Amino acid sequence: MCRLIISEIRKIFQQKIMLAVITGILFLNILLVYQAMTEPLDEWGEYNRVDVSYFFEEYDGMNNEELLAVLDEGAVENGSLEEFLRKQIEEAAGYEEYLAGMEAERERLLGSSFFVDENSFSVRNVEKIAAVYKKLEGVELQAGKSYDVESVTDSTVTTYLLFAVVLLLGLRLILAESENGTLNLIRPMKNGRLPTILAKEAAASVLLFLVMLVFYISSYCVGAALFGTADMDRLIQSLEGYRSCPYQITAGQYFLLFFAGQYLGFLAIMMLLFFLGALLKNTVLAGAVTSIVFVGETVLYQKIDLHAVSSLARQLNLAAGVDTAYLFQNYRTMNLFGHAVSAATVTWISMAGFVLLFGILTCRRWCITGEMAFRVVRKRKAAVKISEKPAHTNLFLHECYKL
Repeated sequence: MCRLIISEIRKIFQQKIMLAVITGILFLNILLVYQAMTEPLDEWGEYNRVDVSYFFEEYDGMNNEELLAVLDEGAVENGSLEEFLRKQIEEAAGYEEYLAGMEAERERLLGSSFFVDENSFSVRNVEKIAAVYKKLEGVELQAGKSYDVESVTDSTVTTYLLFAVVLLLGLRLILAESENGTLNLIRPMKNGRLPTILAKEAAASVLLFLVMLVFYISSYCVGAALFGTADMDRLIQSLEGYRSCPYQITAGQYFLLFFAGQYLGFLAIMMLLFFLGALLKNTVLAGAVTSIVFVGETVLYQKIDLHAVSSLARQLNLAAGVDTAYLFQNYRTMNLFGHAVSAATVTWISMAGFVLLFGILTCRRWCITGEMAFRVVRKRKAAVKISEKPAHTNLFLHECYKL
């Protein structure tokens, strides 16, 4: 099996054109991430992320109160930048009040006339959210730079470029034999059915991991070069945009969980592509159908509200699986038959289910087609043997031959 996997991986590295295309996409990702990270943070273009990171780098080691004192002394001349920094620091310093405000909001909502039925989704949702954030009581945050992490986790363009790479790798792996005309020769062989397709799926998993690792490391290097490296031991709530995250994890742990969630989502897309490739046996058609499915599910993901009755269709799709950062920015719940359920849990379980489902369907389709090819070859061999039987002119010898 290991030899088969290595053989499938080697096919990709032997394609110089494909390697050149993937390398081009990688450099395009680096340029787009750099452009996005250097854009101004205000509409007047007075400051950007580099200016914010420079402030925290210059006053590294100070707590929130000391940083506010520095701002009060007029250390930052740009008024817009000073206001932005003050807001970030005050949000970190006032995290305990923020949690207390959420508890007060819960009591206010439950006291409203709209929340009378204790078995309704609204009441269950409020109670579940309050119970999750109650676990964060006593947490203290420290403001600081974090854009190197966000250059990886908040880059939408990287997600779409990785989708393009998944199409290239998946189509090449599943349809390589169809393109060079060796498919019907491989499938009737001893390892041409189940071992071969399992090796292809394993090779796809390994290549996807390596490609994602290269892409995200390069994006992180861009952020680190621009902003410096952040303290990975800081809680995720101290990162800009993640104040409402319900998980008590560090920035480093979030980085790893983000990668794992993205990997699972893209692996589900890869397995869908494998199944369509084995079913349609055409590179253009399989790639087009996969793209249409992904675009259609992206539309559903964006249009359906998370608390709607049809929210199951919103989270049980591939677009939700690759939007990992969204699941960490706040505690997202969905309406699952009247019950408030964590959207992150539903999404990750569904992605794992999709990987298994499409992986099994691909194996089944490949093996069934291989069995059909094996029967055709066997019939042809039998026909050749019959045609090669010598003709006997002597009746006695002919009757003996039949016996």
